[in-house]
Amino acid sequence: MRKFRRAIMAVAIGAVAIAIVAPGSTEAEAVTPLAPLFHGSVLKHAKVGRAFHATVAAKGRPVAAITATTALPAGFTFTDLGIGRGTLAGTFAVPGTFVIGFQATNTDPATNIQWTATESLTVTVTGIAAVSTYCGQRTGAPATSKVMVIYEENHSYSSIIGSASAPTINSYAQSCGKATNYQALTHPSLPNYMASTSGVSYASSPWSSDCSPSVSCSTANNNIFNQVGPTHWKSYAESMTSNCSGSGPSVASRHIPAEYYTNLASSCATNVVPLGTTTSGALHADVAAGTIPTFTTVTPNQINNMHDGTITQGDNWLSTWIPVITSGPDYQSGHLTILIVWDEGSGSGNIASTVAMLAISPYVVPGTSSATAFTHYSLLKAAEDVAGVSELGLAATANSLRTAFGF
Repeated sequence: MRKFRRAIMAVAIGAVAIAIVAPGSTEAEAVTPLAPLFHGSVLKHAKVGRAFHATVAAKGRPVAAITATTALPAGFTFTDLGIGRGTLAGTFAVPGTFVIGFQATNTDPATNIQWTATESLTVTVTGIAAVSTYCGQRTGAPATSKVMVIYEENHSYSSIIGSASAPTINSYAQSCGKATNYQALTHPSLPNYMASTSGVSYASSPWSSDCSPSVSCSTANNNIFNQVGPTHWKSYAESMTSNCSGSGPSVASRHIPAEYYTNLASSCATNVVPLGTTTSGALHADVAAGTIPTFTTVTPNQINNMHDGTITQGDNWLSTWIPVITSGPDYQSGHLTILIVWDEGSGSGNIASTVAMLAISPYVVPGTSSATAFTHYSLLKAAEDVAGVSELGLAATANSLRTAFGF
């Protein structure tokens, strides 16, 4: 192969040609720049738990740089090899259809015009999400800096723990940690959600009517969202149609406490967001990027939180989401603890009820079971202690979940 030292630009019909002439030679070799063009299959299939590898290729002159334009599935990487090809690699934790976007870019050397091409790779993943032991992988001083609360609905401890309808939940109770004496504070839903985020009792009118956010059903009380600041909290609500709206199919504002605090009026519009799915959307993107905020709440829709749906439906929902969340860098690094709690048990009126509470963290010793008396104020205490902010109201005297479960 000859080595060339200089290039002379020439114009060809319909394109720019690069004429390369070697010293002492009159022969020119023309190379026409080409905009990038993806090629290869855009449909792939994969199995849960099996290593997956795909090559993404794009033709072009000069060689195109290839980048991913959408959030990658949790635990995946994409590497541009610099030769018009890149590799996508990882292992899918849950079944579903994953659509991953890519962009190829190069530049016409004569005009300095940048060319781009886009393509989407669709991966259909089949199989059953494995129930793994998510806890006990880490020892020593906990590095926990984030707490995620997943709220479930309207079932007492005895209807969840030991239930054949909740095999996944019970596997988490056995392989991570559970509280056996955790008390929801009152009935109905809203007062429990508000207490668990502010440390104040709301067992009175108008809160006891499960009122919707309004001038007469709102409060300026301090709360953990306000304590950590607007860039350090987020609430994800399944099936909600737009930010901070509390609206959508099977959505209830009374299960989204951030909507009721007047001191969150400016941040609600950006921080209370539709959940998305296990393969795309707000929570998936934050999990994959390792950008879950300091304090988060997750509210399944009325079917998947067991309010209108069955225990089995709620159990199935958790079986798809927990593997995704725990596969992300926040959890894998030991920074994230997940608390799954039921807002209230059976009964009515201003009486307590025993509900299930599960603690999932790399620092929780598998099989931990605590009979300590906990309440929703204990949940708030744990979240505030992790965030490094003061304990509000009755959280200050509540028993510590962190002490019992070691996160």
